[in-house]
Amino acid sequence: MKILLCGDKQSTRKRWLKALQPGYENISECDSFSDVTLALTLSGATEYTILAHANCIGISRAQELLSRFPGCKLVIFSDNPDDIKNIEYLKLGVVGVANAYISLDLLQEVARVVESGGVWIGNDLMQRIVAASFQASGNGLTEVNNLPGVELTTRELQIASFIAQGYANKEIANQLEITERTVKAHLNSVYRKTDTKGRLELALLFQH
Repeated sequence: MKILLCGDKQSTRKRWLKALQPGYENISECDSFSDVTLALTLSGATEYTILAHANCIGISRAQELLSRFPGCKLVIFSDNPDDIKNIEYLKLGVVGVANAYISLDLLQEVARVVESGGVWIGNDLMQRIVAASFQASGNGLTEVNNLPGVELTTRELQIASFIAQGYANKEIANQLEITERTVKAHLNSVYRKTDTKGRLELALLFQH
């Protein structure tokens, strides 16, 4: 996966780079929207994943970018995420919205989810979307082990249930008294068994 980091602060880009470098080698940096479009135009690339700060790429620029380079995936990071704006970004086709100060571990997960074709959103927004979906349909969470063709272990069932409620990996680890690494391992197994590509898709699967 080719990654392009766009942020007007070098310190922010440095944090993102530190998180991603262990798993990704093809990473470029720029500090403005014009530099993003120039880099994409000159490279002729159509399959970049762009991690951009909202200061550089707002709603109108995100729309322009996705229109000009439809093969690219765009993730927007904000210092103070706003649910209304984040939903606008998602409606445009942005594949992820998150806090610019996201932990390094979660940033790695963002990259993994996006690379696999999923969509990443923060826990608070996910809880609101899931709750609104349940309210609109009049449904609640279904039993995971009642899903056709899905056979999860007891621990995987527990973790899937926490994910459906919007818990972060660290919170799940604290609740179950296990390490975050163990949570990630079980979660990856759950994604594989349920054929889901991220936390939101997994949560929405648990509807009647």
